[in-house]
Amino acid sequence: MVGIIFLGEINLCPFLNKYVDSLKQNHMDYEIISWDRGGQSSGEYQPEHVHVFRKNSKKMVNPIFKVKDFMLFAKFAKVIINEKKYDKLVILTTLTGMLLYPLLMGKYKKKFIFDYRDVSYEFLPFYRHFLKRIIDASAFTCISSLGFKKYLPKENDYIMAHNFKYSDLKKTNTAYESNRELPIHISYIGVLRESEYLKQLIHTFGGDERFLLSIHGGGNNELELRECASQYHNVICTGKYEGDEKIELINQSDILCYNYPCSFINDPALANKYYDGLIFKRPFFANIDTYSGNLIAEQGVGIGLHYEDPQIPQKLFDYYQSIDEQQFLKKTEKILENVIKEDGAYIDKINQFFVS
Repeated sequence: MVGIIFLGEINLCPFLNKYVDSLKQNHMDYEIISWDRGGQSSGEYQPEHVHVFRKNSKKMVNPIFKVKDFMLFAKFAKVIINEKKYDKLVILTTLTGMLLYPLLMGKYKKKFIFDYRDVSYEFLPFYRHFLKRIIDASAFTCISSLGFKKYLPKENDYIMAHNFKYSDLKKTNTAYESNRELPIHISYIGVLRESEYLKQLIHTFGGDERFLLSIHGGGNNELELRECASQYHNVICTGKYEGDEKIELINQSDILCYNYPCSFINDPALANKYYDGLIFKRPFFANIDTYSGNLIAEQGVGIGLHYEDPQIPQKLFDYYQSIDEQQFLKKTEKILENVIKEDGAYIDKINQFFVS
């Protein structure tokens, strides 16, 4: 039996599905150990497959105040792992690996996949030391962005794991036509985390008749963002959406906002919405000072602008009016072809690990 361990809610971990799909295809038993930190459900997975640690824990607080909760989850997971005696493990995200470090260095050495999805404390030398040991001890380590290589040991090999759903490929648009009529519809789609950034976004486009800005998503700061947006007739906040509603929100948009502010965590990451734009044929508005913004600009599937640029509306308007629909389509299809090829190699690696 394989144990899949994740320091969070299952429904916030879409990349879990590729491991479960592989296990099902290979007719192998599995269990998931997760942490219900905010009253989330276990999604589509049945109770017999899931061990849930239930303890509310605020995510947006100083980590020092979460240490006790982390230790309690680690104890919960270790008891189950020792009791079930899993043959192999899948470790989802770095902090999960850090909490289970003794097990990974001991009885599960070379018997676990290390799935690396975000930077956190890699600026600390001791943290990088333990991270390298986990990478060395893994059967293989996969990463969701090549931007992470800046912070990872250069002598190690990594498998690229892309954040998209194969089911979405069946719904992909095969044509793209830009909206030459005004307003141009810009959509921010995702969890609302950074209030000041989103307020700046609202003020940037608020009152500019050339644009309609929609902010789709829920979060603790939803109310204050609604109040900020209410100053402008061309900015709307629609609130939380269900997973199956996202595609319709994308299809209603002309441009997807990927303009995250610079931060240690944001800069090297590649978010799911990158694949949304490629699959559903929508250009991006991105921050050129991040890895994703540079990638988008280099690939020609969007525009990268400096986060503080006062000319953002004019430059975005000029860019959108200049898009060559046929060239844009060719570029997205070429990138998607390579993404599918790389992800196929990742899935092959997963299958080899499970059946060996």
